[in-house]
Amino acid sequence: MEWAGVIVAAALVLLPGLLYGALGGGTGGVWGFVAGREKVEGRGPYRERRERSWKKGRAPGVVRLAAFTSVLLGQVLIPASFATVVCLYGRGGLGVVGLALVILPLLPGLAAAAQVLGVGVGLLGRDKGIAADARKAARYAAADGVLQLLAVGGSLVLGRGAEPWLAISLAALALVTVGHAGLLARAARALDEYTAAQEAAGPPELS
Repeated sequence: MEWAGVIVAAALVLLPGLLYGALGGGTGGVWGFVAGREKVEGRGPYRERRERSWKKGRAPGVVRLAAFTSVLLGQVLIPASFATVVCLYGRGGLGVVGLALVILPLLPGLAAAAQVLGVGVGLLGRDKGIAADARKAARYAAADGVLQLLAVGGSLVLGRGAEPWLAISLAALALVTVGHAGLLARAARALDEYTAAQEAAGPPELS
């Protein structure tokens, strides 16, 4: 069982790691150039000259973190959404209408997974409008996390027969999902600030 857990964890990290490397890890031409320190050469009112240094841009740290964890979390949300249905349904006996009701949390879970996965890739590539997409994914993730918490809590209150370890695991994942929504919102702000700083500095003067 211990080895099985290690294998599953390694498999979950593999895809985010491969995508992170394939997309340049938040580097490359899409991030342009950023202004460095301004150097002053010469002395005197007529000899003094100011030159600004430039360096290749890179995605802010919070953006790189949000990208990696978005792909990681997006993978987990898909099976977790189905697990929530199992947790709610318990040993059965709800009938067709009841089953339809417990399947409802599955839909926002899959939608949140798609949003978070897509944003994870888009953040590294600095896709057009990605800041707005990150905020949208944050809203999806927050709503999904809250809904999953309510669903798991409901299953425990109703005594649907769900395994305690499953309920606890899903509740913990729901809290992580809500926290990740905050990370995505912070990444969106960092992107806006990065773009604004580049626009304020103007085009680079490269020699």
